[in-house]
Amino acid sequence: LYICGEIPAATESVRLMSLAARECVTNCVKHAHGSEVYLEIVRTDAGCMAVFTNNGDAPRAPVTEGGGLSSLRQRIENAGGTMEIRHRPAFSLRVKVKE
Repeated sequence: LYICGEIPAATESVRLMSLAARECVTNCVKHAHGSEVYLEIVRTDAGCMAVFTNNGDAPRAPVTEGGGLSSLRQRIENAGGTMEIRHRPAFSLRVKVKE
C-alpha cells in the first residue's frame, strides 16, 4: 500500500480508511490480478477523502458490490461518510469521511 497525503488524526476516520484499504488490497489481488494499491488522502472542509486505485486490470463493467464492499459501504455511511466506486478509465474507490 502506497500512501500519499496526511493520515487524519480522528480515530474513526483512520479505522474506516483501514477497512477500505484492506478491502482494496484483497480485491486488487483477487479480482484485478494486481500487486500494488495506492491511496491518496485529500483534506476537505468536511473531513477528508481517500482515493484508492491499483495497478491491476481495469474492470470490464461496473463493479458489483459483494459482501466486502457492501459491508464497507454500510460502515462508512453509518459513520456519516460516503463511498463511490468508479470503474472507468480504471478502478477507483472514493471514501469521504468526517474528521
